[in-house]
Amino acid sequence: MGGDLSFVTLFDDRGPLYPLKAFNLLCLAATWAHHVRDGSGIPLRVHVVRPQSTRLLDFLEGTGASLVVHENPHYLCNYSGTYNKLLALLDQKKTEARILLDNDAAFVRDVPDLIEPARRCIMADLADKERAPKEIVDTVREQLGLDTIHAAWEPWQYKYERLANGDPLREIECLYFNSGVVTSPLNSRLHWIWQRHATKISHHFKNRFPKQKQRGAFGSDQLPLSTAVLEHGRFEPLRPAFNYRVYQFLLGECTAEEIGIVHQVGLRRYEGDVFADGLSDPAGLIHHYYSEFMEAPIRRDALDRKAERVAAVAHVRTGLASCIEALGIADMSELGAVGGS
Repeated sequence: MGGDLSFVTLFDDRGPLYPLKAFNLLCLAATWAHHVRDGSGIPLRVHVVRPQSTRLLDFLEGTGASLVVHENPHYLCNYSGTYNKLLALLDQKKTEARILLDNDAAFVRDVPDLIEPARRCIMADLADKERAPKEIVDTVREQLGLDTIHAAWEPWQYKYERLANGDPLREIECLYFNSGVVTSPLNSRLHWIWQRHATKISHHFKNRFPKQKQRGAFGSDQLPLSTAVLEHGRFEPLRPAFNYRVYQFLLGECTAEEIGIVHQVGLRRYEGDVFADGLSDPAGLIHHYYSEFMEAPIRRDALDRKAERVAAVAHVRTGLASCIEALGIADMSELGAVGGS
């Protein structure tokens, strides 16, 4: 491995809805760790910013997660709460090669052939340099050693329209990348892979859902991200069918010569008293979450019968599997026909 491996996520407990959001995210992480990895011992470290709910902290501890509580938020968080993620970033051990922040961010480092781009790339909710105040840009440069790069980034709706019309993406100077987009300088290997996969996936969904242009129908940029990085490493998908939904959780398991990304997306609200009742039984609530909100969506919302069959195949697979291979079981023939290379 290219360093110690652990799950690292950040829960920002601000306002009445945040404890529930944090709880949902934790269930996603804990479900993956306990049910998919079968107790492999990979630790889950949770950063909690400005806690307001002792019940939430008790629940987090009840899952066996290691807590890191930040009493004070990042001083730039008034610009955007996303900057509290820097607290988790700065706390990372130098030996750890990959981290998971919250539902939208991935950070790549300790990759020899991409080490310089990796040092300069952080993904967060802000996008191009023009949208970030100079104080933020300077602070990120000073604290994390990151810098701006030129890349073909633009909001999803504009990117979708450009790709659908065959137009090139607009190149802008970026510091942050929305929707977990992992990128590097133009003409680099990773940039080419990302653009190729983004085009394939966009055309695929355009053909399948010609009337649907909302980002939720396409899983945002997460599917292109996942398939792009998988050419460099070995990944195990929770379910291949989830590649068509917003519920994805991929863990990079790779050597120091490969790209390792831990990535998580997806939120689902609970109804009734499930949240309150489960606080006394974290393990039971995780099991409930897994059965009701991870397995059931495949049965209810699968795009077609083929997706259900793929999910069944994935259930009996053992060991690590390439997500590219898993995606190929589902629809690689269609992707190849519509996306080009």
